[in-house]
Amino acid sequence: MSDIRDIEIGVDGKIFYVGNSFDYVSELGTSASNPGRIIGKFNATTNTFEPSTKLSLPVNFNPRKIRSLGKDKYVIVTNNDYLYILNGF
Repeated sequence: MSDIRDIEIGVDGKIFYVGNSFDYVSELGTSASNPGRIIGKFNATTNTFEPSTKLSLPVNFNPRKIRSLGKDKYVIVTNNDYLYILNGF
């Protein structure tokens, strides 16, 4: 139920997304549970994606943008917080 705020496609074809929502919904409460994932590369032969991987981000993290800094390095911009660097993805 968390919002996807940004998508970045890495040089190796992996698809990264970040986002989260702290909005309160009467029926569900808050939905701050998924700050981001990596969707595996798309296999055109089988028309499927490789398995996804959770980004090692805290649940209450509030990312807004993700951008590649080159091979296996990404910067994440948050809402009213610091910039974060992910290595080795």
